[in-house]
Amino acid sequence: MGNHLGSDIKCRYNQLPAHAQPGLLLPRAEHGQALVDTPQRRRTGHHAELAAHAVFQAPLGEFPRKGLGMHDGHILPAAMFAVGDIVVAKKEIIEIHQNRGVVENNGQRHTVEGMASNFNVHGNTLRWYFSTYSARTPCEDSTSLHITVRPFRRALKRRRLSVGLTQRFVLRRMWEGPRPSHRGIGHREPTRYQLVSTNGTTIECGFHDPPEQWAIDRESDSMSAAKETVEQARAVALAILKPSAADIEHGTELHANSMVIESYGLGLQAAPDGAAVKALVESGASEAEIQEMMAEMGMTRYATDAREREEYLAAWAASGVTCTFQNAGEEGNSPLRLMKRLARHTYVTDLLRDFVSRAAFPNDIAATKERGGHCLYMTCNGVPLAQEWISVEEELRYIPVFFQLGCRMMHLTYNRRNPIGDGCGEPADAGLSDFGHAAVAEMNRVGVIVDVAHSGSRTSLDAVSASERPVVASHSVCAGLNQHVRAKSDELMKKIADTGGTMGITNVPAFLGGSGDISAMLDHIDYAVGTIGSDHITIGTDRPYVSSRWKEENSKIPRRAGSRPRWEALWPPGDPLFSPEWRQERQQLSMAWTNWPVFTIGLVQRGYSDKDIQKIIGGNILRVAREVLSLEPGNSAPAGASPGGARQ
Repeated sequence: MGNHLGSDIKCRYNQLPAHAQPGLLLPRAEHGQALVDTPQRRRTGHHAELAAHAVFQAPLGEFPRKGLGMHDGHILPAAMFAVGDIVVAKKEIIEIHQNRGVVENNGQRHTVEGMASNFNVHGNTLRWYFSTYSARTPCEDSTSLHITVRPFRRALKRRRLSVGLTQRFVLRRMWEGPRPSHRGIGHREPTRYQLVSTNGTTIECGFHDPPEQWAIDRESDSMSAAKETVEQARAVALAILKPSAADIEHGTELHANSMVIESYGLGLQAAPDGAAVKALVESGASEAEIQEMMAEMGMTRYATDAREREEYLAAWAASGVTCTFQNAGEEGNSPLRLMKRLARHTYVTDLLRDFVSRAAFPNDIAATKERGGHCLYMTCNGVPLAQEWISVEEELRYIPVFFQLGCRMMHLTYNRRNPIGDGCGEPADAGLSDFGHAAVAEMNRVGVIVDVAHSGSRTSLDAVSASERPVVASHSVCAGLNQHVRAKSDELMKKIADTGGTMGITNVPAFLGGSGDISAMLDHIDYAVGTIGSDHITIGTDRPYVSSRWKEENSKIPRRAGSRPRWEALWPPGDPLFSPEWRQERQQLSMAWTNWPVFTIGLVQRGYSDKDIQKIIGGNILRVAREVLSLEPGNSAPAGASPGGARQ
């Protein structure tokens, strides 16, 4: 392992990564000691600056030349360390921006451009500082460390840097022993480099022996595109909101320190294996078979494909989300159909359990935040029904089964009418059925949250009256701002709040109305808070993160005849959901799933207290989960008692 010269620090979005170890990239002096005091963070525009003290207590000339020699000066290994402008004259610093142009030139332009070519960088402005010193130039007591993500790109032989990360780096190997110099780069013994990720992950570094041959790991074009999309989405949202620097800094820090729980989400959609789907199509498979393969790949390839997994981890890190109430049961009431989606998401948490886990209980979510991980709290987009119609009790027997499988929240309906009640797309709005009352009672007994997000107005009001536990509308909007079938009236929101439940604001442009962007979403939060108070508001995006490779892979699949709308997808004629007006790129980008930190910044900008913000971005839905599910490990219930219990 490399030298540990400082304590871990925690940094925020657009700053340093979550666990950077300043000074790790410096060589150990044989006749002097390298030290880094506990640093203090400060934000400096679009790059990160780490303040430190007494980085070297010995002159640089006392360090053996194990780095890269150039002329009669000394370039610090890894080119990731820069002395502040008070110490080093400006002419002695070469600064390379994201476009890889040399800003300051001290006569070594070609050498530096050669080392920095073919880099695709992540972040806003990437700064590399190649600092040259005479052999006797010491560092002063007060310096600045500028930390970036990569060392030199040169292909180095026989030694490879082992890095634990979610970010892909270009250089993965080092040299050992003499090698021919190139463009002024000397040949030296192996030098220990350390990398710092820009996406908020812990980096572990050290050397290990490589296989017979190593190739330079080049960052894929798709990962570069993914990073650009995340950065573009963030830039679009910030341009709309125009928050102050203080709002950005405080909101970013608050988001990182908070337990962020999405009250309903579609998760992350992986790209299909286009070639495999193409082969299935050409084999004569039915449309149902093709759709089944596409669905499975979309949910599971993040766990089974290395490139997809890399993007999956990076997207989670960018979002800062601790837990999402995951749509893990297909729209409808068929137990088999519901089980397939639940199984696939469970499979992902099995394979990636060190990164994303399945939260079985509310306390699991809190524990996940403590260890810096991510988790899924499973939900179903329908109540599983036996559909044998023998008795009410027999018909509802799968509710406890799905609870045992991990499902903790269920939609009473989707858009269309079912035996429980009417969905929001039904014109009659007939309300909760007699059977529906029994279903609500069984969900209360078992400990499953009743969700009326897609239910019609009358069904929702009836369900709120029937339930003895908190009821939620996990992802809806306020009818007081936009009359849409997926919007909830003031009356309903107040009755939901009376149960102790929550109103989740979604970010679908057509549902929001107005500008249809992040500002409109915040308007709905403001309206809901003004109507029922900050104790009852959540955010449920109802939007997936889609792999940057999706279009590329999908283009490989032969075009097929379109299919009719699915049974559950009942939308009124002329619904704005399908209008180009509400599908503008600016709207979509501003509310991208990875923009969760900007949601928090927006709440800071609108004057919410830290306490209220933390309720809205996670605390409220966690409280509901705990109230509905009172049985947790260690709290056993008497024989025959319900796992849920009655509302106080």
